[in-house]
Formats: sequence, structure tokens, C-alpha cells
Amino acid sequence: MPSSSDTLPSRLAFAYALAALAGAVDAIGVLSLGDVFVSFMSGNTTLLGAAVAHLDGRHAGQLALIVLVFLAGVVAGECLAVSVAPRSRPPAVLVAVAAGLAAAAVLAWLAVGHFAVALCLAASMGVKNATVRRAGGMDVALTYVTGTLVRAGRLVASALLSRGDWKDAAPIFGLWASFALGAAAGGLVAMASATVAIAAAAGCAAALAAFAMLRSPHASADLPGSAA
Repeated sequence: MPSSSDTLPSRLAFAYALAALAGAVDAIGVLSLGDVFVSFMSGNTTLLGAAVAHLDGRHAGQLALIVLVFLAGVVAGECLAVSVAPRSRPPAVLVAVAAGLAAAAVLAWLAVGHFAVALCLAASMGVKNATVRRAGGMDVALTYVTGTLVRAGRLVASALLSRGDWKDAAPIFGLWASFALGAAAGGLVAMASATVAIAAAAGCAAALAAFAMLRSPHASADLPGSAA
């Protein structure tokens, strides 16, 4: 059974906000940076295969580098998460995410090139995965939704077979909806200004870091490097 701290509504809301942020940043990337994702590496891997099939070495190289940078971000985020005190892990990771997004906003403002901005965003989204692993008694994916939908489908199947409860799937669908709503919001702002959209995402990450800093000391139970 999950601990009482794991079922707090604030923990689930925090996970939803993180998923929404990832959706927003990914939509900003898709609409502003061309044929590339900055948090959805399954999509980039598919595009990489297509680029190889079309013998488009330049695009394939760019996509491969984005995947590698995202992976490097994941590694960096995990290393950061286990190097600080348990209660400091979510804010520390989110401060790093906010800094990366702010750097991407500066690069966009300076018009240094879409690819450099995409790399910065991908690294930030990789780091963000170290913020939290579980919420409301469920595993959470913060930068992609395919696994989330698979888990939701399994729970629906269990309910149809009278082996589970319908309400068990609701939080997981909430995670998917948060990602989708975040993507819609990020896309709307990006259509007006990519720089403003990225800067707003950085502000949201900073606000989430402040929120995490004020949370209960028990909220670290499901974070990377914890004993839970």
C-alpha cells in the first residue's frame, strides 16, 4: 500500500503540473523548431529511422544528437537528485530545469539557431525526469505519454474483467490530460512568440521549484535515490 504522503492530492497535482510543463515545452519545440521533439524521444527515434531511410544524413545526425543530449540530461538529473538531501531533490532538479529553459529562451531571443535551442530544451526535459517517480500510488512518466496510456488501458481492461476498480485509471488519464493541456497552452503561446513561450516555461519550472521547496519533508519518499 502507498504511504499516506504518497496519496496527498498535492503530490498528484504536482505530477500533473510537471507533465503539463513537458507537454508545453514539446509543443513549443514542434511548432517553433521544425521537425523535432524535445521531450518525446520515441518520436525522434522514428524520425531518425525515416531520415536514415531517406539518406538524409544532416537531419539524422541532428536527431541522433538530440536523443543523446536528452539521455545526458537524464543522467545529469539522476546524479543531481542523489547528490542532495532528500527534501532538496525536487527543487534542486527543477532549478536546473528552469536554468536550462531560461538559457534556451536567451538563445531563441539571440536568434542563434533553432537547433541550439532544441538541444537546450531536450537537455532540460531529460533532467526533469529526475523530479519525481511516483505520485498517488502510481508510477509517473513526466515527458512522454505512451507508457501512461498503456497503464491506463491495462487498468480499464482489469475493470472490464471485474479484476479492478474503474477509479484506479482516473489519475493516469489525468496525467495524460495534463500533458495534452500543457501542449495546447504551450502551442498557443509559441504561435505568438517562441521566445516568450520558452521564457514562460522557465518561469513555470521556477514556480514549481518554489512549490516543491515548501512541501512536506515526507514528500521525498518516491524520489530518485530514496529508500521507498
